[in-house]
Amino acid sequence: MGGGRPDDPGTREHVINHGKRLVRLLAGGILVVLGLALSLPGVPGPGIAVVILGLSILSTDFEFARRLMTQLKGLARRAVRGGSGGTTVL
Repeated sequence: MGGGRPDDPGTREHVINHGKRLVRLLAGGILVVLGLALSLPGVPGPGIAVVILGLSILSTDFEFARRLMTQLKGLARRAVRGGSGGTTVL
């Protein structure tokens, strides 16, 4: 087929890569929104776990999600160790 590089617009690889990125964006975004809805009081379900799953998917493409995941990991470690410094960890 075309003799261009894989990252040239219009090549099959370029279109496939953008399609995969779009699927990751949609899946991650849907999981974050669903997780936030499940985190509401009175709504049963693993809300925080679903938010973290969505952020982990988004972190493959977006720096903000990567930074947020790093902060959440630190918060979780402190909560497990009990070193919250007297503050409530949600």
